[in-house]
Amino acid sequence: MRFMIIVKANAGSEAGVLPKSEDLAAMGRYNEELIAAGVLLAADGLHPSSTGVRVRKENGQIKLIDGPFAETKELIAGYWLINVKSKDEALAWVRKIPFEPGMEVEVRKVFEASDFAVDSTGFGTSVYRRWFDAKYGREMKESTWVKAHVACGTLTNVVTAVRVTDSGGADCPQLPALLATTAQTFTVSEMSADKAYLSNDNLTAIEAVGAVPFIPFKTNSKQAGSPAWRRITRCSPCGRRSFWRPITSVPESRASSAP
Repeated sequence: MRFMIIVKANAGSEAGVLPKSEDLAAMGRYNEELIAAGVLLAADGLHPSSTGVRVRKENGQIKLIDGPFAETKELIAGYWLINVKSKDEALAWVRKIPFEPGMEVEVRKVFEASDFAVDSTGFGTSVYRRWFDAKYGREMKESTWVKAHVACGTLTNVVTAVRVTDSGGADCPQLPALLATTAQTFTVSEMSADKAYLSNDNLTAIEAVGAVPFIPFKTNSKQAGSPAWRRITRCSPCGRRSFWRPITSVPESRASSAP
């Protein structure tokens, strides 16, 4: 998985002040270590914002705004792009950065073609019928339907697996089969889903293919569970009720916007 290590701008970088020679040498050694480990994809420093231009569309017109820009803390002075196996490994490399005084970095994960999500789509067919029941002396009616559950790439929007169930088919049990079909053809590094898919079996299945599960906890979730469940509980810095971030139903949102 790829991570971008973003170097925040400061007063010195915005003034075009170059680092000291010893700081440049330390940074060069750090970059060589990244290269030797085979994790560095790209690394560059950026000119001050005084040389840059912001482009904005307002009222249907393209507007150009020349730098410099006042919000120094929101500006970027440079970046590394690395390819590692986990967030922990990325942070281990970040800790090795030869930080200069006032230097601050931000670590962000890059969306991958190997990130997937599952959900029921909202697609379905229904059969409605009604009849007069002589036994009860009144009109009777019923509606039955089938619905589609899918897995799809969160970046590519490619649908990688489909399961069709009747109206009583719950969402949660569909994940392992959708995941297995996806993993036959694609490398899966992340699998996202909403709370309806939270279960020990699903978390274990996701980890079994070498992927990281992103499924939020329910309000009544317990800390005890499978090894996968316990690992995710430990990863939650804000408590299990606010695990990770709100997860958007990617397949359902893609399906609902289809023509």
